[in-house]
Amino acid sequence: MICESDLVDTMGWLRSLVSEDDPGVRFDAAALKMVEGFRAGNYIDIGSDEYQSYFRGRLITMTDPAAVALKNELDKRFRLT
Repeated sequence: MICESDLVDTMGWLRSLVSEDDPGVRFDAAALKMVEGFRAGNYIDIGSDEYQSYFRGRLITMTDPAAVALKNELDKRFRLT
């Protein structure tokens, strides 16, 4: 039988595998926030270099239709297509 303390210990171990200081984790979270903002109808204010370096690849891997639409809009804005 698994007790609650075992689950807490396991979750703590899993969290320790992903550092909150990891830039990749922060950029992944920022990409998700960008998609949510775009879905809500907000203008995404981002520079071309930042988009190409940190976010375009992340948006390409997302299957969310809003992420695809955001990638297409930003590619068009920065003339990448």
